[in-house]
Amino acid sequence: DDVGSAYSSLLRMKELPIDEIKLDQGFVRSLEQRPQDLHFLNTIQDLANGMQVDLVVEGVETEDILDA
Repeated sequence: DDVGSAYSSLLRMKELPIDEIKLDQGFVRSLEQRPQDLHFLNTIQDLANGMQVDLVVEGVETEDILDA
């Protein structure tokens, strides 16, 4: 769906009682092969920090991914 339109709008996040953002392991599984994907993770981390909510990232199974 389009980001920013109808029900899927990111604007809805402002209205929801969010206390945690949980990121699926699919976002970190390929970091060792695609380190450029770290930009996306950094953006999500900045969003969580800005909203003052916890960020839970699933699938962190290696030291390299944890360090990233």
